[in-house]
Amino acid sequence: MMLDGRFLFMVGPTPAGDRLAVIRLGGHREGNESAWDCAAREVLEESGLTISPRVPPCTYWLQLGRHDPGLTVPPRCDWRPSGSDASHVDAPTPFLIVQGSGAEVGQLSAMYLVDAEGTPAPTHEAPGLLLLRPPEILKLVEQPMTLGAYLSDGGQAIFQEPLPELLPLEPFLQLRVLATLLPHHPQILR
Repeated sequence: MMLDGRFLFMVGPTPAGDRLAVIRLGGHREGNESAWDCAAREVLEESGLTISPRVPPCTYWLQLGRHDPGLTVPPRCDWRPSGSDASHVDAPTPFLIVQGSGAEVGQLSAMYLVDAEGTPAPTHEAPGLLLLRPPEILKLVEQPMTLGAYLSDGGQAIFQEPLPELLPLEPFLQLRVLATLLPHHPQILR
């Protein structure tokens, strides 16, 4: 999700409380809602923002357990928009689809490229929001960094309540994949 040239990610303590997870905004579908409707609702619930879809340069498919944890090679690209009709799709197309592994092999998670509108404000579901520029994404994924170091380097964040600045930030899957794909698709920054 992009807002004013920055990617928005949620930040909050891991269950063990020893790190701060940096994860995508999103959640589980309710009832018969589509993946897109779920994404739009979850972003609104977690950040107060409304989103509009962008046509991705490609849709990537990632099956957990089939790629190394560092994601040094981009996941498989399964779909590319074609022709002048690419911007006139009926349903928003995901940028990334992640398929679970093991007992969760039937579960899919969709990540969309979107533009956000409004003023971000973390809710009870989101302890904080990080507003990441592409160089910050790459740095966060490539080297260990605490929340305090991120903020002292000029990083932007909005918190519901203060988070421990000495805890390390842990980039979760979608942020690591985004760091891998950004160099291949600089057009998504426009």
